[in-house]
This record gives sequence, structure tokens and C-alpha cells, in this order.
Amino acid sequence: MIIGAIMGAMVVGVLQASFFEWIFHRFWLHRPWLPAQVFTAHTLVHHQLCKFDDTFEVTEEEQEEALHFQWWGGPVLIAINMVPWTLAAWALHNAGVQFPYVAALVTIAATIFVYYLAYEGLHLLMHKPTFPWIENSGFFRFIKNHHRIHHTQMAKNLNVVLPIADFFLGSLVRFEPEATARVTTDAARRTARRHSRRHPEPIPAKKATATRSEETLTH
Repeated sequence: MIIGAIMGAMVVGVLQASFFEWIFHRFWLHRPWLPAQVFTAHTLVHHQLCKFDDTFEVTEEEQEEALHFQWWGGPVLIAINMVPWTLAAWALHNAGVQFPYVAALVTIAATIFVYYLAYEGLHLLMHKPTFPWIENSGFFRFIKNHHRIHHTQMAKNLNVVLPIADFFLGSLVRFEPEATARVTTDAARRTARRHSRRHPEPIPAKKATATRSEETLTH
């Protein structure tokens, strides 16, 4: 029973991680929500500095900002994912249902943790190639192109690791017409620099009242 529970928990963990990644990416990374820095770092800095084909891969130091989450991001996201399963296990255990709850919970948590590490590692390599033996693999080329399209169509291809949720939720785009290729503008760079934690540019007076939603129009 334990082996079956562990195998089932691994499948559940992968599916949950993919769908949670999709939801988090769409409604937190690309929406001004709490904490505000999440949206600012991802949409107003990362997506402006690594925007189109000419800037998708890092060539300048400032582009390295926001390539990964803050150190506390992983533990917090994993904890959020585990809350419903922990409550369900507690309720079922108290109801007298026999099941290897500890093994299942540990497996789900470990699977989501590995998925998170994959997100951080693969996303970094997509924008900052480092290991050719990984980057030349067919799977990596597929997900890198998948993510490259996301940078030109921010409502599409929201998964970075496994596009399971993209497929089922209708946001999967496999190819992008060549004619859509564009060049990153100076306005996009200025938007990023105004919100940079490293080298913030002062916001001109006439722009001081601009809202975050208005600034996202530069995507």
C-alpha cells in the first residue's frame, strides 16, 4: 500500500505543481497583487529586460535581475501547496481512514520541491545558457521555445517546466509566426530600470502618477 501511495502521490505532485505554476504565473507574476514586489520584479523588470528575441538571452548585467525568486520563495510556495493535503490527511485520519499519510505527504512535498528546483534551474538556463549538454537536448529546446513565446504573448505558455496546465487550460501555443519578431524598445528598458532593486532610475514627474497596469502596456 505504501508503494502505491508514494507512486500516486508523485503523480498528484507533478499535476498539482504544473497547475499551481500556471495559476501563480498568470495571477500573481503578471497581476499587481500581494506581495507587490512579485509582480514588479517579474513583469516590470524581467519581462522588460528579457523581452523579445534580441534580449531573451542575457547579454548585460542588468538583465540578470529577477531571473529567479527570492530565497524564501520556494519554502513559501511549497507550504501553500501542502496546506490542503495536510488538512485532508488530518481530517481523514481523525475519521478513522487508514492510509500512509506521512509517506504520501512527504512524497507530494518532495515532488513539488523538485519541480520548483526545475523551474528555477531551467528558467535560468533559458535566459543564461551555461550547460550545452542540457541546452542541446530536445526537451530543453522545446520548453525554451515554449517560454520564448511566452515573452511575446504573456497570457500564453504560462508553464515553464511541464506545459500540462497550458494544454488543458487552452493557453498552449506551439509556434509563433516569424513576422511577429520584434525588437526591445528603450521604453521597455526604462520601465525596468524605474522598478529595479539594483539600479533604480528616478521616475520623471509626469510619470509619477502612472499605474502599474498602464506600464504593462509596454509588453
